[in-house]
Amino acid sequence: YDDWRKKKEQKLEEEQINKAPAVTSNINAFVKRIRQMAPMLREVEVTGKRFGMERDTEARFFDILLAQLLRLTPRIVFRTPRDDDPVVLLVRGISNLTHLDIESDKIEQIAQLARRNAATLQSLVIKTKGYGLASELIKEADSGYVCYSRLRVLKLELYPEFERHECPALPGAVPFPSLRLLRHTGYYPFSDDVLFRGNAATLESLVLRALQQHIAKLIKSGIFTPTSHPKLQYVKIAYTDVRGLGPFESYTEYLQILLSVGPNAAVRSFPGSGALSNVSYDISLFDDYPNIQVLDLPDISIEIWDAITLIQTLPLLSDLHSRMPLVIPPIDGVFMPELPEYLISKYAPMGQRFRCWHLSHRSIIVSEVVMRALLLALICPNFDYCATPTKQRKEYMYEFEKNINLLRFKHHVPRLRRLQF
Repeated sequence: YDDWRKKKEQKLEEEQINKAPAVTSNINAFVKRIRQMAPMLREVEVTGKRFGMERDTEARFFDILLAQLLRLTPRIVFRTPRDDDPVVLLVRGISNLTHLDIESDKIEQIAQLARRNAATLQSLVIKTKGYGLASELIKEADSGYVCYSRLRVLKLELYPEFERHECPALPGAVPFPSLRLLRHTGYYPFSDDVLFRGNAATLESLVLRALQQHIAKLIKSGIFTPTSHPKLQYVKIAYTDVRGLGPFESYTEYLQILLSVGPNAAVRSFPGSGALSNVSYDISLFDDYPNIQVLDLPDISIEIWDAITLIQTLPLLSDLHSRMPLVIPPIDGVFMPELPEYLISKYAPMGQRFRCWHLSHRSIIVSEVVMRALLLALICPNFDYCATPTKQRKEYMYEFEKNINLLRFKHHVPRLRRLQF
């Protein structure tokens, strides 16, 4: 039976090979038609499962097809079911790609494809569950390192449980010297600063997920300092160590270190695990960062007094994202209902650019949200949107209408009418 099966498979393979000229002709006609229909084609996306042909035969088919398609555009996206090999892994000769976007768990093949195109790639986006991708992209088989000299965008969406173990340090590698955007959503995969080497003068956007011990190692490498990466405008660093602050003595110290990354950044985002929702910090540490326009602290509770202080400290601040304590404390010893007039007399107008307060507390009390929003709207002339995590807009608007008719607010109704929830 085995001999019969092998002969049958060999015969089928020969039939496929004999059809190659016809297949090539059909592919050429197909690609020509695409060129006619879309002369300004910018990107090719390949999806779906393998055809079920013998692997080598199918590889030759896609070699021809994709070689022709890539004459139209050097940008290609591969999307396939997770239980099947992406067709790109069957293609052995693709080169000169400028943009590669791929989803696969075949780490070795992905890395080979990326390394083969290292000299021309400008954008590399990879989503995978596989382990060890980051180091495979950089290391060559001969113990050398790859340099992606033209790469501007690197996005690695790695599942954290597979990237939790650190890779060895790569002291001689400078793989991404022209990088402008780095997005690494798995745990930081190295024990040194290899992803940041050589791009201090180019990096503009950083999204990083790291444990506290990773941050500590990057500090030793000189990354988390006020002089590193001065062109950064967008910084998002997620802290995830639910066991606490690790080597840091306080949240203030930790936050101060995170703020030092890209001292001129306009957008700062520091999401966490939720374990630090009740920590205290020194709000004066924002004094040295007046360029902040968007501040995202979704796991930190910020009371209205702290919000007022932040708005005063950060003249360009337009958006604030935080949690919210459940009870409004007095401000300067002043309680409701005298608080509105007191705030107006002491603070209004302030925060000319402040427009949005996004509250992320899951157990929000609608009346407390509305009251805080009204108080801020009294002193911030352009604050017009209080974003909340629920979709109960009618409930918010009902509470809003009820409050603006109270004696404490009724003299300021025209100013408050612009507020939305």
